[in-house]
Amino acid sequence: MRFFLVFLFVSIYSFAQTKVKDTITYSEYNKLHWSDFKDQVPADTKYSASVCSGMSYKWSYSIANNIPEFAYEVEAKLYRNLSWSKYTEGKEEVLSHEQLHFDISELYARKFRKQLSEYEVSRNVRKDVGDMYENLEKERLQFQLMYDSITEHSLNKEAQIEWNLKVNRLINEYDAYK
Repeated sequence: MRFFLVFLFVSIYSFAQTKVKDTITYSEYNKLHWSDFKDQVPADTKYSASVCSGMSYKWSYSIANNIPEFAYEVEAKLYRNLSWSKYTEGKEEVLSHEQLHFDISELYARKFRKQLSEYEVSRNVRKDVGDMYENLEKERLQFQLMYDSITEHSLNKEAQIEWNLKVNRLINEYDAYK
């Protein structure tokens, strides 16, 4: 499992350097359409679709007139050129399942914004912010894997409904951190 996640991260990172230019943020575009799935379907896949989403962040820290200023920006992003589907229309249950993956990335972006809003800046700001991101990113990836496992990639309809409710409830809990 650990090897798979490392391999997945390294693969996406190295491959993404040329393909991530077609990204959208959750805040500007939070509903998926089949046209967002632009990558080629892998020949050996047993799945019908895969959305590639994640979090990005930037921050700055300065002191002006003896007043510290900590600023940050966190976004949930969809990488359209890394997302693929066998469908171009219909199959709304599959699109809904992939949508929830994007929603989960937004949930974790909100959790990160909350942590950053509560952060008391220290001399280790770079490490602290990096650690926060790394911990939340590990948690986000685990949550995504658990979601796919429990819903059986949308095949378990009851579990899918439960996860829709669960993620929507959690996103609403962090509504103040949009």
